[in-house]
Amino acid sequence: SKKDHPIVDLSYIDVLAYCKWAGTKLPTEAQWEKAASWDVTGKKKLKFPWGDEFDTNKLCCSLKTYGDAGGTKPVGSFPGGASPYGLLEMAGNVSNWCSGWFESKFNGKHVRLDRNGETLSVGDNRFRVSRGGSWYFCVPVVFQVAYREICLPEEVSSTMGFRCVSGP
Repeated sequence: SKKDHPIVDLSYIDVLAYCKWAGTKLPTEAQWEKAASWDVTGKKKLKFPWGDEFDTNKLCCSLKTYGDAGGTKPVGSFPGGASPYGLLEMAGNVSNWCSGWFESKFNGKHVRLDRNGETLSVGDNRFRVSRGGSWYFCVPVVFQVAYREICLPEEVSSTMGFRCVSGP
């Protein structure tokens, strides 16, 4: 049973429909990145949610070849990989859809909202972004907080999921 695993195989469009139904939103890239990496105590951005060194014991990822992890693991299986805010699986398990269009020079500042609260940017209005890397990958760079995947909004994959935020 996969009832305690992340939900996957949903397009960006599907996820937006869910968020509307649930009264929540997807995080912007800037929100996602801060939640994944900002160490308030040390007043610095971490390379990975748990620190600056890659550690396969802190996330669900493939170890030697792409896909050898075999799929997702139950949510909460890697408590040692928590971000400074206590969020789990900000790296690994599934990559997370973020709100907004892909912007090649993302710096977290060129974001504005349209009348429906959907983020817009000066980026390419064909592609969306997912963050965090997934179980499928075995290359450490994919799990760095700064790594971004470019995705078509209609794309669905067993490696992509989402998380919601509430509030403005």
